[in-house]
Amino acid sequence: MPLPNPPYVVIQSGFQNPTTGFAAGSQFSWYNEGGNACTVTIQGNWCTAPSPNPIPGGQSATSTVQLSTTTGSYYYTSPCYQANQPVRVIGGHPMPTKK
Repeated sequence: MPLPNPPYVVIQSGFQNPTTGFAAGSQFSWYNEGGNACTVTIQGNWCTAPSPNPIPGGQSATSTVQLSTTTGSYYYTSPCYQANQPVRVIGGHPMPTKK
């Protein structure tokens, strides 16, 4: 199966498209470019768990970034994941500015 339409994360490399980040509240795909099924575990509560999980080889699964997620870098783990690259999120709740 070819790469899904953006936004997506390639599980094995952590590559994210778009590289600028995912918007809070948006859906994105986890893409498994390998031949074997991969589980994805979200670190924290920045997005919903992918469905289906495990993700079959050559397939993708959908998650949604939580609306309450602030701008930053977030992590996941997978036995298929060798890099330790964060997923960039452009948050829905920016920090307050001083006046």
